[in-house]
Amino acid sequence: MTTIKAIFFDAGGVLFKLDSSFITDKFIEKFHFSPLLQHFDEITSGESSFKEALFQEGKIKEEDKLEVYNFYKRLYLKAQKIDKDVIKLVKKLSKMHSVYCLTNTVDLPLQINRETRLFSIFKKVYGSCEIKVKKPNKKAFLIPLKELNLEPQEVLLIDDGLENITSAKELGMNAILFNNHTQLLIGLKKLELI
Repeated sequence: MTTIKAIFFDAGGVLFKLDSSFITDKFIEKFHFSPLLQHFDEITSGESSFKEALFQEGKIKEEDKLEVYNFYKRLYLKAQKIDKDVIKLVKKLSKMHSVYCLTNTVDLPLQINRETRLFSIFKKVYGSCEIKVKKPNKKAFLIPLKELNLEPQEVLLIDDGLENITSAKELGMNAILFNNHTQLLIGLKKLELI
C-alpha cells in the first residue's frame, strides 16, 4: 500500500453546511436579482467573478460595492453552519499530515472564509474560481497534484460529492465519500491515518 502523503478536504458539505437558498432569497429580496443563480457555473469555474457578475447585470453601482459585499458576507456567515468536530479533526490531521482544501467555490465566499480564518487550518486552499476548473473535472485534481509534486495514489480526497469521489478514484487517488464526522473517523482509521 502506498503511503498517503497529503489529504485534500472539500469545504462545503464537509467543513460546513451552507443554506444557499437563504442567501439567494435574501439577496433577491434586497437587490431583485442574484448573480449566483444566473452565473453560477462561470463564477465557480473562474471564468467570471461574483463581483464581475454583480456589475454585469448593471443593477449594482460601483459606489455600492462595499455595502453589497458586507450584506453578502452577513448572509453567508448566517447561512454557514460549521461542523466543529470536522474542524477539530482537520487540526489533528494537520499535525501528522499535509492537509489541503480543494473546493468548488466562488470568489466572495473564498475571500470570506479566508478573512474569518476558517481556511487557516490548511497548508493551502485550491478554490475552483482560482484554479479555473471545477471538480469533478480531473484537471481540478491534477493542478494541485502537479504543484505539490504528488502522485494520485499518495493523496486522499475527502468530499461529499459522489461524482468528485468517482473522478478522483479514476485518477488513482484514495477517497472517502463524506457523510458525517463519525463515518469519516472510521474511514481514516481504516487507512491508518489517525
